[in-house]
Amino acid sequence: MNREHSPTAILVLGMHRSGTSALTRVLNLRGADLGRDLLAPKDDNELGFWENQTILDLHEKLLAQLGATWHDTVLPEEWLDSEPAHRFKQELADTLGQQFGNSRLQLVKDPR
Repeated sequence: MNREHSPTAILVLGMHRSGTSALTRVLNLRGADLGRDLLAPKDDNELGFWENQTILDLHEKLLAQLGATWHDTVLPEEWLDSEPAHRFKQELADTLGQQFGNSRLQLVKDPR
């Protein structure tokens, strides 16, 4: 694909309760696309998390297959070359296409 026509992706990372939701929403208001399936607001964040539920679920699935959870500080050695990681890469590519379509500015916030 010609770089001129390639989408730009923004990844927001950070510890929970550190302002990642606020930053993500500001970027969204400035034109960044969050995808189709947003995580619903909850009592602890009534304005919304601005996270893509489908991508969150995919990350959780990968962590589970690696025997890890979102709050683990270390992943298994060689996890990047594992079979779950190889499957994840393909599933993520497919999911990004489904969630963002032809969007030129894609934004993913996921503290995982």
